[in-house]
Amino acid sequence: MKKIACLLLSVGMFFAVTFSFMTPVKAETTELGTRLKTSNTFYLYKSSEKTLYINGWGDTPNLSNSSASIPWLEWPSGTIQRVVVSEGITSLGNYLLYNVSAGEVILPSTLKRIGKYALSCNNGMTKWELPFGLETIDNYAFYATSAMTEIKLPNSLKTIGMRAFAFCTGLKSVEIPPSVTRIDSYAFHRCINLESVEFTSLTQSVEIGLSAFIDCSLLKSVSIPKNALCSAESFGYINSTTKVEDFSLRV
Repeated sequence: MKKIACLLLSVGMFFAVTFSFMTPVKAETTELGTRLKTSNTFYLYKSSEKTLYINGWGDTPNLSNSSASIPWLEWPSGTIQRVVVSEGITSLGNYLLYNVSAGEVILPSTLKRIGKYALSCNNGMTKWELPFGLETIDNYAFYATSAMTEIKLPNSLKTIGMRAFAFCTGLKSVEIPPSVTRIDSYAFHRCINLESVEFTSLTQSVEIGLSAFIDCSLLKSVSIPKNALCSAESFGYINSTTKVEDFSLRV
């Protein structure tokens, strides 16, 4: 009898486990919205406002480039016209707002990091002002955000990642604050309308990676700090006649 009971118990457990894997897990919904994975962050969409709210506290999770991971990835164009990230959010995880072409994105003062592809391919917002307190713009964070014409970087930023602003074809000028210590390779690659790059402190120590500003064919004005670690390869040929050695330092 004990053997039969054990056998029945084992069979019951097998079917219970199998059924649990077959049954989709329902996303938890609270007054803050639907939970993003296992984080303390949530999303809430208000159709009357065409606004996506990212609520909660702490880091939003890293997502991947798929509709299974990003709930709004395949929503119809124009569904999200505004994004509000609440105070208390400390990072935008990878791919969080990938391909969301909202005309307004409000970021919190608590933000420390913008992850890979987190704000890339936004073709709606033209003027960006990143909050003071932000320290890291990760690789590809704003990749191909082609509508961007202006970006204000805060004097708390330390790192601009690889290809962070590559193919931001509308960007016309950029000021690098003195807090920045590293600009990675290809960070501003093929910003074809970029005309000027200004380091606001010409005594800051900053490392500029390989080809960071390559293929910026309209770049005419560059102020390079005396303590910068860079070479001609950081800029390559700015256009057909000018190389980085030809720029005069403004002191």
